[in-house]
Amino acid sequence: MLLVNTLLRFLCVGCLLFSCVIQAHVVEPQQKVNLYLNWHHQFEFAGYYAAKHKGFYSALGLDVEIHELDQNQSIKNQVLAAEGNYGVDYSQIVLAHMQGEPVVMLANILKHSPHMLVVRPDIRSPKDLIGKRIMAVPGELSDAGMATMLRQFSISDEQYSQIPHTFNIDAFASGGVDAMTVYTSNQLYELDQRGVRYNLLNPNNYAGLLYSGNLFTSEREATQHTDRASKFLQATLQGWAYALDHPEEIIRLLAEEYETGKTLPALQFEAAEIRKAILPNVYTLGSINEDRLKQISTIYLDLDFPVSRTLDLSTFVFSAEKVTPPLLLSEEEIAFLESQPTLRVHNESNWPPLNFNLDGVPAGYSIDYMNLVAEKLGLHVEYVSGYEWADFMRMLKDGQIDVMLNIVETESRAKNFLFTPPYLSASSGIYVRSGSASESIKGMGDLRGKRVAVPKGFFIEELLTRHYPDIERVAYRDSVASMEAVAVGDADAIIGRTGVINYLAEKHFISNLALVSIVDDPLFTSQMRIAVNKDNALLRDILAKGIAAVSEDDIVVLRRKWGQPRVNTPIGLTLDERQYLQEKGSIKLCIDPKWMPFEARDATGQHVGMAADYFALFASYLGTSFDVLRVDSWADALAAAKQRECDLVSLLSSTPSRSEYLNFTSPVLTIPYVIATRKETLYIEDISQVMDEKIGIVEGYSIYEKLKKAYPNAQFVPVGTLEEGLLKVESGSLFGVIDSVASIGYGIRELGLPGVAITGRLDLRRELSVGVRNDDPELLGIMQKAVAHLSPNDHQNIRSRWAPVEYIKSVDYTLVLIILAVSSALVLFFIYRHYVLKRYNQQIEKAHEELLRKNLELEEISVTDSLTGVFNRVKINMLLEKELKRVNRYGGTFSLIMMDLDHFKQVNDTFGHPMGDYVLKMTTEVVLSSLRETDTLGRWGGEEFIIICPGIDLLGAKHCAENLRQCMQTTRFGVVEHQLASFGVTAYMEGDSADSILQRVDAALYRAKEQGRNQVASLPY
Repeated sequence: MLLVNTLLRFLCVGCLLFSCVIQAHVVEPQQKVNLYLNWHHQFEFAGYYAAKHKGFYSALGLDVEIHELDQNQSIKNQVLAAEGNYGVDYSQIVLAHMQGEPVVMLANILKHSPHMLVVRPDIRSPKDLIGKRIMAVPGELSDAGMATMLRQFSISDEQYSQIPHTFNIDAFASGGVDAMTVYTSNQLYELDQRGVRYNLLNPNNYAGLLYSGNLFTSEREATQHTDRASKFLQATLQGWAYALDHPEEIIRLLAEEYETGKTLPALQFEAAEIRKAILPNVYTLGSINEDRLKQISTIYLDLDFPVSRTLDLSTFVFSAEKVTPPLLLSEEEIAFLESQPTLRVHNESNWPPLNFNLDGVPAGYSIDYMNLVAEKLGLHVEYVSGYEWADFMRMLKDGQIDVMLNIVETESRAKNFLFTPPYLSASSGIYVRSGSASESIKGMGDLRGKRVAVPKGFFIEELLTRHYPDIERVAYRDSVASMEAVAVGDADAIIGRTGVINYLAEKHFISNLALVSIVDDPLFTSQMRIAVNKDNALLRDILAKGIAAVSEDDIVVLRRKWGQPRVNTPIGLTLDERQYLQEKGSIKLCIDPKWMPFEARDATGQHVGMAADYFALFASYLGTSFDVLRVDSWADALAAAKQRECDLVSLLSSTPSRSEYLNFTSPVLTIPYVIATRKETLYIEDISQVMDEKIGIVEGYSIYEKLKKAYPNAQFVPVGTLEEGLLKVESGSLFGVIDSVASIGYGIRELGLPGVAITGRLDLRRELSVGVRNDDPELLGIMQKAVAHLSPNDHQNIRSRWAPVEYIKSVDYTLVLIILAVSSALVLFFIYRHYVLKRYNQQIEKAHEELLRKNLELEEISVTDSLTGVFNRVKINMLLEKELKRVNRYGGTFSLIMMDLDHFKQVNDTFGHPMGDYVLKMTTEVVLSSLRETDTLGRWGGEEFIIICPGIDLLGAKHCAENLRQCMQTTRFGVVEHQLASFGVTAYMEGDSADSILQRVDAALYRAKEQGRNQVASLPY
């Protein structure tokens, strides 16, 4: 009996223990979530697939099912039908909110909408869509961009037939429909592959840059299940970050797991286009610009869509401030924080505005940032002050402190420390003593043999030692001591973060330092990180999670307080990429040996031209060299690239055949095509006017195939070289020759052909990229960073050196008539010279004088503003008169936008005129990138610009101006950081003269300034 009782007792204890073990392993069930896409599976939704298959969703307890588009269902209705539902849609989600639907926007992915209409070649304008068949998904044409484009041309739903989308191009290719909605990242590739001719109607030209790829959910989900919504958003953005860093992996996943119906090259093309629309180097992933949402809501109001309320951002936009994103700390990490709730963090005495001590109180951007991270992690921070930088490094190595802030990762430091991801990026500048000979220093190369002051222990000292041994380094106690050494002449220059040196110079009254150059070597771009001891990987991982929990709103507050830019390094090579370059050595480059001004081999065998200058910059950015392969022709260069004899091909267009062996960076240059003919040819408004003439094109160039496809019956004659074509034009054996404006201008000048001139411009442009062998994706990433690092000033300097060709878009017919009249008088004079010599001699002399005077005037008056490269006031006045004549004769309308840079005088007064010039040139780049090809930008004078917008009414021009205002507001202008602008807008009114419309747009601009600047104002309202 005793034995039985003992056995029963053991059995009960065993059952109890087993029950405890079972309970200990109970796992909370994952929450079911549905995601509804607004198209079929493709790379457009790469971030969601990455979040699902890399386990980001499941790690947060979410079981996500991704549904592709069902045309019989409304995505909005699917999302609102139940809890746990999320959707991706166009900008009409804003309209749904304004119509009273309970929807909440979580994130925006695509900053520039690639949503457009592909139309038949004979459809040139939205007005041509009347009576046509448009293939689109239900509700798709109500997107803000599509709706604006259609309604600006008074096209109602009844004036076209909408056909359900088949999600392929067959119906369009066969002529079954006249137009279809597309993403430029999607169907265009297949259309080009199949040789289908088409035109594009771009809604962005009529409504401004609009959002797409908007992630949303229901109000009930956002308010009652806020934690789940926050987790879904966090994992989604993590997925997008992964997808953009590993596109080839996600492409393989799509090909293996999802029915995309796409080839690998098509998915690769789409991935590159989607990245351009996301702009991850410019915008934070998922960020929402409230001004952009207001612009979209204004479009719907202006177009009289039925709404029940105005945009309420407080309820429409899901705010990360409402919920702290889950940190997902492991049990080991939680235990660490419990055992060490206080961190000892370094605080410098004198490195404002990042990290300094003000009357015993730690202050600065890095201090506030660390406090935010500590708050997210529930930590207490004890700041340690009173030591020099080198002392802090030793203390971190010895374990006397736990954390160092604003530290740059270097190879030597990596031996002792571990680093978090960067939380701030800052450029460095070269400062010298004002009025000294050192003011001639323009870059790092000019510092050879010079004495450069460096704060002891700073990363710049290590970089100079390793990469610039020819520069003499003089170490000083801190930044202030280094600056004082330059100010008194003990050192020639100091290299440091511009914000820090400017702040210290003002605080310590060091008034004789001048910024002479921003360092263009990416090694000197300070990627600020948090460092811990190399044996404390757990703390490093915890801090990294804290950094990830800091929201964009938090960063905005810090930037406003301390004037710091957001993390955005244009090149930022990783340690792996630097190691790759070091191991690879010289990079082999194939070039076109006879293609000036773009590139060539000169008589000494050197690579010269625009491409050579670009690759010289790339070499300085990357710290490497390029070995140019000797070839005799462009065809040989491409053949060598195909055989993997070179790693890169400089400046070429992407084509399907070249994509078989090359990948391509984003464009380095975008150049217009023009036609050159004999000078006596009148200006060619449309290339189709001369299709019956013999026109030469260099054989093998991509433009040849494009034009042959567009004009199959034209008499295009292949020529061996551009020089051959120009000489045949001069001799009369060819009517004209087509090539880029730079090539033709250079050829005319070098060959000395006064009888040949540029007489027309095509609607085609050539995008020239760097070709990278497609079996080396790491090199592609490196070269893309180098291309992205090019500044507007770099482009301007190179163009000015090699292609100083002014392209005159039209003819001054008044002068032509004068010349013709005088020429006719001369002809008559010679015919009747025996009879009327005495009588008309005086008149002929006067005519000669008038002709000479007019020619001198023409030479003196350049049509181009020498600083910005856009048209000047004289040319704008001419074009305005021409536009007035056009609308008075043929009808239609046009608008004017006048733009003025706010408080621009302060830029010149604070930073000097060279920086003011930089802002003006950068402004030109920003504006031109946002305008249609048909719009014309000119510099009106000083900091004022004017834009002529043909075919655009007042509403459209206001949208365009608002888009430009936002672009200016979000662009960073070097050390100036922000440059805002005011805009005046008006449209043509019957009876207008040039003076009346200019007075009206000037009054509108004045009104915008009166209202507080950074505004758009119009007359009439």
